[in-house]
Amino acid sequence: MEQIFMPDMGTARCDFPGGNAATLWSSIQRLLSLPDDTRIFSAHDYAPDGREFAFESTVAQQKAANKHVKAGTDEAQFIQWRKERDATLTLPKLIVRPL
Repeated sequence: MEQIFMPDMGTARCDFPGGNAATLWSSIQRLLSLPDDTRIFSAHDYAPDGREFAFESTVAQQKAANKHVKAGTDEAQFIQWRKERDATLTLPKLIVRPL
C-alpha cells in the first residue's frame, strides 16, 4: 500500500511493525507510473510551515516535488535515507492504545 503524503511531506515511516522501505519504494513507483494527471488523495496532512491543510495532489506534482521520491531519486538512496531517518524518530503517542 502506498504511503505517500503531500509533496512537501514526502512519504510514511517504515519502522512500524511490518514496515519495509524497499516495499514502500516499489509501491510508490507503481503509483508514480500512472498518468501524470492522476489525482492522489492523501489520508492526512501535517500542513508544514503553516501552509493550508491539503488532501489532493497529482502524479505530476509528486514526481516534481515530493521531497522523498521526486524524479531523480533512486531506490538505494531512498531506502538508506528512510532507514536512517526512521531510526531517529520516537514512537507516536497514539500508536499503542491502552487496554
